[in-house]
Amino acid sequence: MNTSVKISVILPVHNQDQFLAECLDSLLAQTMDDFEVLCVDSGCSDRSVDILEAYRKTDPRIRILHQSHRGIGFARNQGIRHASGEYLLFLDADDYLEEDALRKLSEKADADQADLCVCGGKQYLQEQETEVPADMYLNRKRLPEKLPFCLEDAPRTILNFTTESTLNKLFRHGFVLKHCLKFAESDSACEVPFVLPALCLAERISVVRDVLACERRVSDDISIRALLEDPAGVISQWAAAKEKLDRAGVLPEQSYANKAVSGILAQLRNLSQSPAVFYSSVKWLQEEGLAKIGVKEQEEGYYNSSVLSDGIRHLMHDTPEEYLSYSLHLASRQLNEANVRRQLQAKKTREAQTNYRLWTETSRKTQDYLTAENQRLNEQLAAERAKVRELETQLKELKTEASRSVLSGLFRRKQG
Repeated sequence: MNTSVKISVILPVHNQDQFLAECLDSLLAQTMDDFEVLCVDSGCSDRSVDILEAYRKTDPRIRILHQSHRGIGFARNQGIRHASGEYLLFLDADDYLEEDALRKLSEKADADQADLCVCGGKQYLQEQETEVPADMYLNRKRLPEKLPFCLEDAPRTILNFTTESTLNKLFRHGFVLKHCLKFAESDSACEVPFVLPALCLAERISVVRDVLACERRVSDDISIRALLEDPAGVISQWAAAKEKLDRAGVLPEQSYANKAVSGILAQLRNLSQSPAVFYSSVKWLQEEGLAKIGVKEQEEGYYNSSVLSDGIRHLMHDTPEEYLSYSLHLASRQLNEANVRRQLQAKKTREAQTNYRLWTETSRKTQDYLTAENQRLNEQLAAERAKVRELETQLKELKTEASRSVLSGLFRRKQG
C-alpha cells in the first residue's frame, strides 16, 4: 500500500463549531509534522465549514471532504477510503490531543511493529469546565506482563483493558484494510464493530502509558440523541461485533461478555432520561436483544465486578419499571461514590499545593539565608584579605627599614 504521510487523522465534523478550533489547534501543535488531518464535513449547517476552510488556507496538512450527514461512522469510513497515512487515528471534533501524542504513538508502533497502539486518556467535563482522570481508556491492571501483546496473551482482558473509543488508538492502515474493518454507519456505538474486532485480530498491540488524548463530555451529546432515536439499532452493534468476531474465529467469550454487558448497562443509563424509550428497550432486550448479543447470567466471578453481574441479573428478571428503579439507585450510588473520590482527590490536591507552598516558602527562606550567609562570608573573606595585604605592606616596610639600618651601620663602620 502506497502512503504519502505517516498518520492520517480522520475527523468527522457535524455542527461542532464551538469546539472545532481547539481540536484543530491541538493537532497543528503536534511535535511531528508528517501527518494529514482529513476533515469530513458531514452536512454542517453552522460555522464549522468556515472554520475548516480558514485553517486549510493556513496549513496544507488539512484536507476537507464534503458529504451529507449520514452518521459519524459513515464519515469515518469515507475518511478511511481517502486516507494516505501509514497509520490512522480517529478523533471527534470536540476532542483534543496532547502536543506529543502523534509522535509518541507512531514511534512506539514503529518500534514494536504494531497493528494497534493504545495510550492513556482523560475527560473534559464541559459543564464543570474541568479535566478529570479516566483510567478506563488504559486500565493498566488488565494489561499482560508481555508487551506488545495479542489476544493469545490476554484472552480474558483483551476487550477490557481499554474502551471502544478511538481517540486514544493508532491503527495501522494496512491492518484495517486487510481485515475490512468498518464503523457502523450511525452516530452512536459506531466504534463497537470496528474496535472490538481490531483488538482481537491485531497480532501486536503496543501501549504508551502516557495520557495523550482527551474526550470532551457534554450533556447534549450527539451519540445520546442517536441512542434515544434508535436504541435497539444502537445496542445491536454489540451483536454485529460478536458476529464479526465469531466469523473470524477470535471471539474471547468472557472478555466479550464483560465488555458487552458494561456497554449495554451504560447505554440503558443514558436512556433513563426518557422512561418510555427505556421501558421499550428493556423489554426488547429481555425478549430478544440479550440472546442476539449473546450475554446472560453467569457463575460468580465470571463478570469483572458485582455491578456487571448484578446488572445483568436485574436486567433479565426485573420488570422494566423495577429495572429503572434499580438503575437510578445504582447511578445515584455511583455518583455519590464518584463525588467522594473527587472530593478526596481535591483534598489531596489542596494538601499537595499547601505542601508545595510550604516547601517553596521554606526553600525561599533557606535560599535567602544561604545568600545572606554567602554574602557575609564573602565580606569577611574580603576583610581578611585586606588585613593580609596590610600586613604584607607593613612587613615590606619593616624589611626596607631593616635593610636601611644594616646598610647605614656598615657605612659607619667603614668610615671609622
